[in-house]
Amino acid sequence: MNKENLIPSSTEIVEEAEKENPKADLNKIHSKTFELIKKYRHEYYKKKVEDLLSREDLVNIPKEIREKIEKELIKPIRVGEIEYKHSSSLLSVSYFLL
Repeated sequence: MNKENLIPSSTEIVEEAEKENPKADLNKIHSKTFELIKKYRHEYYKKKVEDLLSREDLVNIPKEIREKIEKELIKPIRVGEIEYKHSSSLLSVSYFLL
């Protein structure tokens, strides 16, 4: 995986899932790739939040406020029974700050 790219390609994710259990059936590999995708997506959005809060015009925010902002941006959004993680809140705040 390219260090600049926090999310590996689908091929790399499947290879990683297969490496953990080479004899796994397709359903187990599918399940593992889904878990890996969620993990990498979380890392990606966490990095995006860190990048956002590291901007020159935001770098002097007090640590306590910074932590609250980061927690809110990473927190899932619930709409009825459906939970949406990361992207919605991060994109809206990023747009607002640009």
